[in-house]
Amino acid sequence: MVAPEDRDKTAFVTKKGLYRFVRMPFGLTNALSTFQRMMNQVLRRLTWSTCLVYLDDIVVFTKSGIERHVMELASVLERLVAAGLTLKLRKCRFAMESMEYFGHELSRDGVRPVQRLLTAVQQFPRHSDAVEAKRFVHLAGYYRRFV
Repeated sequence: MVAPEDRDKTAFVTKKGLYRFVRMPFGLTNALSTFQRMMNQVLRRLTWSTCLVYLDDIVVFTKSGIERHVMELASVLERLVAAGLTLKLRKCRFAMESMEYFGHELSRDGVRPVQRLLTAVQQFPRHSDAVEAKRFVHLAGYYRRFV
């Protein structure tokens, strides 16, 4: 949310009237890095031990039972509420045994590449020139920790 006292700084005029932002407008040059910095601050000391956060994607994880998971989830939700942030319930998934996150499958067993994406790497066409070879190196490099 844009603080009420700062909303006038975001004002602009169109034929239809005067508008002011109440939320951060994405598309501004620094909007994504500002949002990520804010999320890191809100969830400080929880990231990497309880949750992963990339912009508005938050993954809460535990290796122990559901009771512990609920406690960790509550901790994350409390911080989001305290910061005045809201979630769209239809976009949330809770107590999942495994999930896809940026091309990786996360589960109690650890992290591994998503099979369909790994198949795309394995079936990448032969390189006919340096540009194609470079594309393959970048694509395959994403999963280098699993090789």
